[in-house]
Amino acid sequence: MLTNFLAMPILLRFMTGHALICVILFIVSVLPYDSYGIDGRQVSQAEWWSSGVGPLVSLIGLFGFAAGWSLLKKKRYARELYLAFLTAGFVVPYPFIGEAWFSLIGILIVTAAGVYLFKNKVVAAYFEHVVSELSAG
Repeated sequence: MLTNFLAMPILLRFMTGHALICVILFIVSVLPYDSYGIDGRQVSQAEWWSSGVGPLVSLIGLFGFAAGWSLLKKKRYARELYLAFLTAGFVVPYPFIGEAWFSLIGILIVTAAGVYLFKNKVVAAYFEHVVSELSAG
């Protein structure tokens, strides 16, 4: 896996690291903690979970880790999974919390990442073995 990581272009390494480190969202969400912050106010862990924020943050953390792992392992749908993770984190939540315009920024981020992941020749070369295995199989 270290070989795969070192073979990645620098921006893809950053994206992979970003996704893998999101497991911290899950860990922080499930470990007992005195208080969490929602909309600038302190809440208990029970309220964190009952409000729906705890499950959402936990799922995004696990989703990000899965996306990063798949990029690292050069899985067939790794790029699509990473884009779905970005969409889940940067686009989907904002209309539900009354900040729909943040979704526009998220759409720009997801679009830029998609162009990079699918149009960049160096990134395509990194994932080339996946394509060659599919056409040979």
